[in-house]
Amino acid sequence: MKDNNPMTMPRKKRNIKQPPDNTPKNKLRRDTRKEVLPMTLNSVKVEQEARKIIREAITTNDSWSNAMAGLSGMMDKRSKTEYGSFHVVPDIELECIYFGDGLGAAIVDMLAEDMTKEWIEIAAEGSTEEGGEEDDDKISTQTKSDINTVKGEMERLDAETKYCEALKWARLYGGSVLVIGALDGRTLDQPLNLNRIQDIDYLRVVDRSDIYLASSIFQMDPMKPGFGEPIILRMIFYVGTRTIYQDVHVSRCILFKGRKVPAGATLELNAWERFWGLSEIQMCYERLRDWGGMMESLVNIIYEAVIGKYTIANLSNLLATGQEAQITTRMEIIDMTKSVIHAVLLGEGESYERDVVNLSGIKDMLEFGMLNLSAATGYPITKLFGRSPSGLNATGAGDRDIYYDKVASAQKVKLKPGLRQLINVICAWKKIKTPLSVNFNPLIQATDAELGDIALKEAQADFYVAQKWNQFIQAGMVPPEFAFKQVFGNMNVAFDGETMPKLPDVEEVGEKKVTIDPSDTSVPKNKVPPAKLGRVGL
Repeated sequence: MKDNNPMTMPRKKRNIKQPPDNTPKNKLRRDTRKEVLPMTLNSVKVEQEARKIIREAITTNDSWSNAMAGLSGMMDKRSKTEYGSFHVVPDIELECIYFGDGLGAAIVDMLAEDMTKEWIEIAAEGSTEEGGEEDDDKISTQTKSDINTVKGEMERLDAETKYCEALKWARLYGGSVLVIGALDGRTLDQPLNLNRIQDIDYLRVVDRSDIYLASSIFQMDPMKPGFGEPIILRMIFYVGTRTIYQDVHVSRCILFKGRKVPAGATLELNAWERFWGLSEIQMCYERLRDWGGMMESLVNIIYEAVIGKYTIANLSNLLATGQEAQITTRMEIIDMTKSVIHAVLLGEGESYERDVVNLSGIKDMLEFGMLNLSAATGYPITKLFGRSPSGLNATGAGDRDIYYDKVASAQKVKLKPGLRQLINVICAWKKIKTPLSVNFNPLIQATDAELGDIALKEAQADFYVAQKWNQFIQAGMVPPEFAFKQVFGNMNVAFDGETMPKLPDVEEVGEKKVTIDPSDTSVPKNKVPPAKLGRVGL
């Protein structure tokens, strides 16, 4: 039997005219946030509430569920766990942690010091690979002079120390600036004229807390370069007992920023925290606080590790009659006799016992705290706490390699752009036209034993190659001149105080052989033993 009731019929079969859909197909769906609250309410708290409403309104079933076990349902305790709001650490607390807690200072300082401890190597661009060694014979005298000039100026300006200090304050406060004291005939609030630099007098580090963004000038035109970036920064210079407010053009500054924050983040952050970023202490604040609480609790436990229990006759009667002074005096006498005669004198009905606190399990608790803090900071436990590697045949090489990979990455991202900026200013000042590159020296330096092992292997390789070339010469396959050119090229190499003369060219091996006349005194005899031939690819 057919059901002709229009209210129970499917929507498509009802004789009901549906409203037309005039929405273009290529138009994106409207943002649900605009329907919850008008976008004219430009408030962070309102935006947070809107997102919360949307999040609660949407129900997803994209995880494992088990109604009998209560998984992924209303009774699932795991589904009620969420991360609450975090505490933005103010500057005064950051300073207290840095100057009052050695562990907090180590978290800030160690990475900055490791990034600069082996410093850099300046090379001609394209002459060497990243981290490689330069071939002095392939570099012109002018290029060597230019490189030495830049190195000398950076040493005079104490650039290594200044960059390390700037990195430290950027990690502590979230940002810092390195001001280049270039003398170009202009004031600090004017753009730096690279063509008129007379001298670079100083490098000065200013941390984020001494820079006022509210009084600074930003590029507000989206059609111009540097949109959204500062043009002039208002900062404070402390000179002796005086405080100087100074506007500095950004072309005279090298900026170092902290942990970046997304521009559209709804966190309740200040303008300077959004621009500069957050402190590295912020990232591990909760774990650092937990570690501090564990250490304070442990100290209190140690203070009460041994507790003396006194049993005094008629204690309740003495307290009821107000004779507390007599009780205190009796306890002091017991403590005095313990120190003087190393014994306890007790009267009738009195006793003395010691209760020792069980400290088992504290080591495991401290290990857990150390591991937790190590994960939050990114430092290995051996580095952060100075502890030797634990375990059978443990060397700590794996942790060291992982950490040094992190240091190398930070060097490229945080340090290298600022180094290039300073080198470009020095090159403009000294009229250096040679393109220079910055390479970081290896973080792991070879020991004397390792260097000796490398030298031994190189000598063995040289001897092997020399023997092969000697066999070719003895067999008449190649003339000595060809072997010499393959090893040394066209260079004049000194042997035993004499110089090898420039030898004739050999066009084709095997077809043209050069015969040396024994009576020719211009060619030294027996001055090029086969064992002294250098390495060459065979």
